[in-house]
Amino acid sequence: MEQHLTIASNGRVWFSGYNFGEEGRYVRGRTSNFHLNSEVANRILTVVGKYFSHDYESVFATDIGNWELLITNSQGKTYTFKGSLCEGLVVDGADLSDLIRDTLDMPDLFVFDGKDKPDRVNRIAIDYHWITKIKCYVPINDKADAVTWDYSEKLILDRSTDTLEHTQHIGSGCTVSRNYYV
Repeated sequence: MEQHLTIASNGRVWFSGYNFGEEGRYVRGRTSNFHLNSEVANRILTVVGKYFSHDYESVFATDIGNWELLITNSQGKTYTFKGSLCEGLVVDGADLSDLIRDTLDMPDLFVFDGKDKPDRVNRIAIDYHWITKIKCYVPINDKADAVTWDYSEKLILDRSTDTLEHTQHIGSGCTVSRNYYV
């Protein structure tokens, strides 16, 4: 329901995630405290500071959650920014939400966009298998009056290899395979 994240210039990181509890109160569901390399922490703080040092127009939507950011400078002055969890904030081509998630290795952070991006699909594999008995007009022999046809197909689309593979198994010993590379 709610997340609190603090990143200090010395590399300290504090995180708390809250769940919806009884009587409408939030209950802390998870916490994590760790230390980053101070250069890594300062990279995040610099990029966030760079974005919010210019005129910032916030987007407010009533049907989603919101975020609040407090930036405290080296003189101790605190600046507050607010917006809705639907914003794609970009600095120098880098999405701030993704930068923070990736750098902290915390893929479930809401940050500024509410984690509204769909997962990236890297591989799809579809298997199809069909077995059927075909009744013969003329019996094959005294014990068999039907033939079993065992057919299968596999389709694999793989982003990392830029390939599409289609394989068919048509009966025993017959395989048809097509491989495409883009």
